[in-house]
Amino acid sequence: MKLRRCQAAWALLVLLPLPGAGVGATLYRCVSATGEVAIQQRPCAAGWQQSWRREVAPEPDAAPVAPLHVPARDSAAGASLGAARAP
Repeated sequence: MKLRRCQAAWALLVLLPLPGAGVGATLYRCVSATGEVAIQQRPCAAGWQQSWRREVAPEPDAAPVAPLHVPARDSAAGASLGAARAP
């Protein structure tokens, strides 16, 4: 049972559309007579039971974030500046 959940989770991750792809998708969860689980983007095959169907909308594109620039500290330069200020 635990293995089936893990397989289903990986299948879901693989089948989800990439962020920013701009296209929605329909996911189907199909269960076989032996209990195998498949999550896919097409309807269940003959002999498989559909347990749910989900409409998946793509994530909205995030606004770009400006990188934070922090100047590197140069200990040698800081020491010389400190020495220049001293009387």
